[in-house]
Amino acid sequence: MKTVIINAHVVDSRNIGDLASSPLHYFKFNYPVETLDIRSIDPNFTEPKSGFGGSITLEEIKQNAGKVKYHLIVGGGGLLFNPFLGSFKAMENLKSLFNGNWVSWGVGQQIYSAGGKNGQTLLENLEQDKNKFDYLSYLKYFDLIGIRDTGFNYDWLPCASCMHPAFDRKREIKHDVVVFSHRKYQVKIGNLPRMTHDTQNLEQVLDFLGSGETIITSSYHGAYWGTLLGRKVIAFPFSTKFVTLKHSPYLYSVVRWKKSGIKFRPFKTTFLNKINLEFRYGNYLFCSTDNWEDLINECPTYPHILDEYRQANRTFYKKTLELFGNTN
Repeated sequence: MKTVIINAHVVDSRNIGDLASSPLHYFKFNYPVETLDIRSIDPNFTEPKSGFGGSITLEEIKQNAGKVKYHLIVGGGGLLFNPFLGSFKAMENLKSLFNGNWVSWGVGQQIYSAGGKNGQTLLENLEQDKNKFDYLSYLKYFDLIGIRDTGFNYDWLPCASCMHPAFDRKREIKHDVVVFSHRKYQVKIGNLPRMTHDTQNLEQVLDFLGSGETIITSSYHGAYWGTLLGRKVIAFPFSTKFVTLKHSPYLYSVVRWKKSGIKFRPFKTTFLNKINLEFRYGNYLFCSTDNWEDLINECPTYPHILDEYRQANRTFYKKTLELFGNTN
């Protein structure tokens, strides 16, 4: 019987973190490898107009039933997230198709909390909510589990993007501060050098991050990569993935994220004063950045963690090879 390894993740993401996180970018197997968009496994997931990416479809896998042994690697970004739960549930019903061994590689949780809940800041709510996450509902059928979240009853395995060779290059500091924003959760601070996480080239992103002595970011991978580069990082969190990092940046105490715009009421004394005309920045969200400069000296740095993170991935790779009977 032919053996194939399938890497299930969000194949056509605009997010550079998702694009760079697949372990198959950095580790080789002796078996053929296919990519499957994890969303295509869920029959209830609304398919984008352009269709899902990947080198193989679920229909093709079904056509090969009984002829091919499929090992499954789920890895690449924060896949332990409610929109993908339907895909994980569907996997349980497709055991006869994904008939090899199942591996989760550096996946992580995401819970989006609201600021102001119980009179607490968003950051305080995230710290509480991270411990409520139900890993078992996603991972109970996996044979080998590695998660990027620290402090839970699973082996810690940082995002595989740490293996990228671009981290080995030294970068000259050109700016005191740079800003790397999530495209939706925007950090707006003056005229500082700025980039968003939908930039598609990882080397370009690392060059930008490395050009700053301090990095201001609302991107999980901006915080992750910034710490791997040995820079000071102030992160503006919006989900629990920020509070599960093993080596945490300085986490800004965000109260809440909200839309920002200009409002005016053209009528002051009539019923029409209930009309609000608003000009907004699309679907972008913003938060207060007060006193961010005072926090720079409180930022920790971790100049020696790259080797630790890479060794964790190499060790997990060897375990995966052994599980698949695919030793090199």
